[in-house]
Amino acid sequence: MNSMYVTSFVRSGNTVFAGALEGVIYSTDSGVNWFGTQLSGQTVYSIASYNNTLVAGTSSAGVFLSTNNGINWAQTALNNQSINAVAVNAGKIFAGTNNGIFTSINNGASWILTSLNNQVISLALSGNNIFAGTLSAGVFLSSNNGINWVQSLLNVQEVHSLVFENNMVYAGTAAGVYF
Repeated sequence: MNSMYVTSFVRSGNTVFAGALEGVIYSTDSGVNWFGTQLSGQTVYSIASYNNTLVAGTSSAGVFLSTNNGINWAQTALNNQSINAVAVNAGKIFAGTNNGIFTSINNGASWILTSLNNQVISLALSGNNIFAGTLSAGVFLSSNNGINWVQSLLNVQEVHSLVFENNMVYAGTAAGVYF
C-alpha cells in the first residue's frame, strides 16, 4: 500500500497505524504489509494512541475511537468538525479544529471548547504542557492541561507540525524548522 497519501503515524504495541486519505491502515510487520481497518472512506488527518485506545481525527466526521486495534470504530460526540490534530494527555483527549481545541475527559462522550479559538493544525504534548500550532498565529502553550493559553514568540507562522524532544519544541513551518 505504498501509493496511499499518509497524514500521520502512531505505534500501539507492535502495530503501526497510519492515518490516510483513505482511512486508517495498519502494519504488524514494520511496514512490509499494510491492511485497512473499518474506518475506511474517511479522510484521517491525525491519529493518536493511549491505554490500548486509538483516536482518529477525520476531515468532516469528527473524532473516532477504537479499543480493539482498529477492528471497530465508534464515533464520538464531536462528530461535526474537521479534526486537524489529536493528542491525549493524562486521560484527556485534545482535538485541534478550525474553531480551536476541544477537550474530552470521558472518552469522547462530551467535549468542551477551550479558550484557544484559532485554527489549530498541530499538537504536541510534554507532561501538562500542550503546544498548539495554528494556521496563522504560530504556536500557543498551555501549562495547565488546556485551561489557559499563551502565544509564543513564533506568532506569525503557519505551524504544520510540532514535536517535543529532549526538552525542546520543534515547529515545522512553510519557512523551515524553528525551535
